[in-house]
This record gives sequence, C-alpha cells and structure tokens, in this order.
Amino acid sequence: MATLIFQVRSGVKTGVSILTEEVNALAPATARHWKSPYEHAHTEVRNGKEATCTEEGYTGDVYCTDCGQLVAQGEVIPALGHKIELCNAKDATCTEAGYTGDEVCTRCGEVVKEGQVLPGPLLLPGLYRPGQQPVVS
Repeated sequence: MATLIFQVRSGVKTGVSILTEEVNALAPATARHWKSPYEHAHTEVRNGKEATCTEEGYTGDVYCTDCGQLVAQGEVIPALGHKIELCNAKDATCTEAGYTGDEVCTRCGEVVKEGQVLPGPLLLPGLYRPGQQPVVS
C-alpha cells in the first residue's frame, strides 16, 4: 500500500496516474489514470479598493474560502482623474458683478479651480458717477 499526497497549484486541473508493477515480475504491470478536475468552488475577493480621482484602486485578490488558497491575484486600477464641470458661472451686468465659475469635479466634489469675479461697469473705479448713465466700453 502507498499513500500519495499532492499539492495542487491554483486554477490547475489535476490528473493522477499510477503505475504498479509486481515485485520479481510475478504479475503483469497495470496502469490506471484518474482525471479529477479541481476547481475552487467557493471564493471571495480580498483587499479590493475602488479607484478614486487621485488614487489607484485594486481589483482585489480571489481566495478559496474552503482551503484559503490564493486563486487569482488582483490588478491595479488606474486613478480615474477628475471629471470637471463648470459651476456657478454668471455674466456681469451693468449693476452686478459676474463670476467665471468654479471648476468642480463631479465624482468627488473637489473644487479643482476657483473662479474669478468679473466686475460690472458700475464697479470699475472712475467709470460711474451718481446721476450719470454707466459707461460701457
């Protein structure tokens, strides 16, 4: 009698071949082959991380929950980058200042670039005197 122990690599299907030969050649040799497809039926993802606008993510490693073996290694997910949208833009009028608008990321809400005030003609020094019509250039 013999005991055989096999260590199976992850994701590999296993077959076993056994060749027996009787001592002193008193019996003919026999060969048997068993194919045993081994697959990790119960798995979970560990160490996964979502990518953000500024940081890489990770798909996560797949582990067998039955034997604890690493079945598949995860991959790095590139950072997404900001998705910019112009917010709060406003044209200047003859009575109110305007605003160029803020560049805001729609994914994370970060103000990537603040806008600037656009002065209206009444707000420019020396262009308006009380009782006069505003000067528009």
